[in-house]
Amino acid sequence: MADAWQDAGATFFAVVQGDRTLASWPKRLASDTADLTAPIVVNGVYLGELQVGGIHSEEAGQLLQVESQVIEAMLQQEQELNSVAAVLVDTQDQFWALYQLTQTTRSYLDMEEMLEALLAKSADLMSTESTFIWLELNTGQLLFYQHPVTLLEIDDVTDFLLKLVRSRAGFLCLREVENHPDVNNILMVPVDMRFAKTAVIGMVNKVDGAFTTPDIKLARIIAEYAGAQVENVISYQDSLDKARLRQQMELAERVQSQLFSQELPEVQGMDFWAASKAASHVGGDFYGYYQHPNGCFTFVVGDVSGKGIASALLMAMTLSVTRNRMQRAPALSPGQIIEQVNSELYKDFTRVNMFATVFVGQYDPANGRLVYANAGHSPVIYCPDNDKASLIDADSEPMGILPKTTATERTIFLKPCDVLIVGSDGLYEVHNADEELFGLERLAAAVSSLRAETARELSNKLFDIVHDFNDGHYQDDDRTVLVLKPTR
Repeated sequence: MADAWQDAGATFFAVVQGDRTLASWPKRLASDTADLTAPIVVNGVYLGELQVGGIHSEEAGQLLQVESQVIEAMLQQEQELNSVAAVLVDTQDQFWALYQLTQTTRSYLDMEEMLEALLAKSADLMSTESTFIWLELNTGQLLFYQHPVTLLEIDDVTDFLLKLVRSRAGFLCLREVENHPDVNNILMVPVDMRFAKTAVIGMVNKVDGAFTTPDIKLARIIAEYAGAQVENVISYQDSLDKARLRQQMELAERVQSQLFSQELPEVQGMDFWAASKAASHVGGDFYGYYQHPNGCFTFVVGDVSGKGIASALLMAMTLSVTRNRMQRAPALSPGQIIEQVNSELYKDFTRVNMFATVFVGQYDPANGRLVYANAGHSPVIYCPDNDKASLIDADSEPMGILPKTTATERTIFLKPCDVLIVGSDGLYEVHNADEELFGLERLAAAVSSLRAETARELSNKLFDIVHDFNDGHYQDDDRTVLVLKPTR
């Protein structure tokens, strides 16, 4: 450019910044004055100007303006290249820091061990005396770890958290800390976590001076990785806990199934079957039976209120005490069994605000007599041969309601091909897709239609009918069936 201007007759061509001449062709004398000028402005910042002496034409002035614009474009491009290079350098540093973090903490699945390793590496990367992490989980649990030096108490971090919340920068960087002899400066950045209400990671006492902008960027990278790693550990531990719980529930299911009578009794002239399907792994329904030496047969069907573990525990207690009473010699009557079991367990029921419906029957195959006592239990369906099924209503309150039961004994005589069904409310309190209740009438009709089946087939088909009505949806209550069917 300088050569072109000199060929055109200019006495000099110079680049000037304020009062200082940065370059001049030929060397500019103190007495030389500029006849043409053109400013150099990049991104709104005045950097200097071009000056030409010895030429006054308007065309020359326009040419100088074009040349200043060319220089502006070159300078802007150089700035952008420098910016890209700086970003690449920062990115490379950040990737290297992240790589070091991942290599340090990737093998840890224990929360405390992982956080200690992460904080130790973060202190090295950030060149700080100590780092800390504060996690207030959604469960209410507070995790607060520092490494390698303890410089802060929980109250100290709480104060800094308040300052972080008030900060509009999205981070807290204090180059000087007042009223804390152990802390010179501190940098805190939030940790994004779905498992935590509040989560931050902090760096305390920069070794080589104050925290800088690159330090803040690196701290944010560490915080992002820390959040992901903590979530991974929590998810792993949650999965592990669920797997352990599933194993425990499966074990509880096997144990509970063993509580029910395992061997079918051989009652003379009686076809018998009993089965139960819990809504989950364990349930509150139960059944049991005992064959006395004199040939009589005592059985029980019950349903503890509620669902899940609590019902299962109380069910086990009730079945155990009831079985103990059924096996007494001489044999207790059904009314005596209910009275004694209620008396023994009444306080246990009231402590947990629960109860149990219980049906106890005692069948004598010699004469077909069935003596029973019903403490609030339903359904009980009696289907005589060649007649429609009918419901036997309970005549007293469930166990655990009153300290002394009001259940009374009643008697019916079962003839060959009669059917007695004792079930639980999970058989009829079932809804279909239209929210229509299966109900007792449908249940009784189903029993009538299945009266010719064996006790086992009747039980299985009854379960299928209820399941189909429920459209295969989630079973929300236990289902139990006990079938007595005299054969002669």
